[in-house]
Amino acid sequence: MSTRGSALARVRAAAPWIVADMDRTLVRKVPGTFPDFNASPVKEPLLRWLGLGGRLFIVTSDDGRRPFHSMWSQIPPELRANGRVLLSTGGGATIFRGDASGDVVEVREFWDEARSGLASPGRATSLACDMMRYTLGAALRARLAEVAPTSVEPIDALHSEVIDRFLEEGEVRTPGWAQRPPSELVDELLASLSDEALLARGGVVPEKALVWRNQPGPPSSWRANWGGNGSFATRVTNVFLMGTPPARAAPTLEAYRARIFAMGVAASSAPSTICLRSRMIDKSVPVAWLDRRCRLGDTKPRFNSSSGFGFATDDAVAIGDNPLGNDAPLATFGRHLRRVGDGALDQSGNAALTRGDWGDDSDDTMAFVSVGEEELAVEGRDFGGKLSAQRAVALAERGVMYGVGGYEVGTALLIEEWADRLASRREEEAEERAGGGDGDARRRFFDDATVRDGVHAAGGCAVPGGGEECSPVRCG
Repeated sequence: MSTRGSALARVRAAAPWIVADMDRTLVRKVPGTFPDFNASPVKEPLLRWLGLGGRLFIVTSDDGRRPFHSMWSQIPPELRANGRVLLSTGGGATIFRGDASGDVVEVREFWDEARSGLASPGRATSLACDMMRYTLGAALRARLAEVAPTSVEPIDALHSEVIDRFLEEGEVRTPGWAQRPPSELVDELLASLSDEALLARGGVVPEKALVWRNQPGPPSSWRANWGGNGSFATRVTNVFLMGTPPARAAPTLEAYRARIFAMGVAASSAPSTICLRSRMIDKSVPVAWLDRRCRLGDTKPRFNSSSGFGFATDDAVAIGDNPLGNDAPLATFGRHLRRVGDGALDQSGNAALTRGDWGDDSDDTMAFVSVGEEELAVEGRDFGGKLSAQRAVALAERGVMYGVGGYEVGTALLIEEWADRLASRREEEAEERAGGGDGDARRRFFDDATVRDGVHAAGGCAVPGGGEECSPVRCG
């Protein structure tokens, strides 16, 4: 039975929460390199934040090794224990928590209730392989037709390696082979790229897979036997097409638009990949689900394991680098929930968050701070800066409240300021208890002034704007 539209008791979060994207927000990610949390400027202020009793909810599109090995495992167990750190992977498909020892445990209720994974992972895999062949065929055509290096959009290094190996191996077999008509070469390339070869690490190029499937959780828990391409005995969160920057991804997405829609999946482009995921899921879904569990309290005992985390958006702030892309559901949280009806999708293909009895019917919004440089016109500064008028309008329309820039540097400065304020709050509470008061730790921490001061300390500003006056922009 749906409870949409019903009044829920206001339950204060157990502690202030930072909801954060992972790549280029908490850890650095640039093509070809994957530094971990230990190398991030965010680590020191974030561990201090956690040590003071603040909490962290990481929401990332990634899954497998990086979220668990390069992020989760580098937070001390005592700081992630008992749900003090939560992790959602697969673009909002899962929720993991730390148990009493800080070991990672999946909140399986969320997966089951939200229907998080790909409903037909075998069909989605076949679709991804077809899309990859199409993309590589287009890249080969561009290579053969190229007159000057700037005559076509650059081909990703991974796809260039595929084409180079294909042409070189053919020339070794038959001298003059590469002088054949382009259409024949493209047909031969596509015929050589079986689904099995595209999916296997080293199947086409050494040590790399061109199509990558993620299961939920750390790789040590993944099932080794994927089964046939038409049926899977395991869960799949998403499928990635590797080496597909936006300029190369756009024609592929357009060519496969009808098939993507018919299959009921969502496809999105990132800096170097195309991701296929369930259309029922985006980054705001686990946030809304946990917020609902907190506010339902003990009225549904089956959710006690989740409501015990004490997560609520009334004392949370979100940080991400891509508010016009895959972080948009976090940037528009609250507004996004209210404008999407039951079972519907918004224009970006994001999930219908008011579906069933776990959507949001509150008036709450959650402040969002963008640390992405792409949304900022940086004027001679290492981070921060004034927003261009066009970007300011676009961000404001999506509900983004603040812009800082700087990626992980911007995040580190934000959290450093908030940790200082939380330390002062803890001192005040200790003084109150020493004087016979209750030292109420449940007073709201992330009010507008606290968020704003953190943004100013990081050299940022409200959206739109760029001057000293700073106030949240709230768009309906």
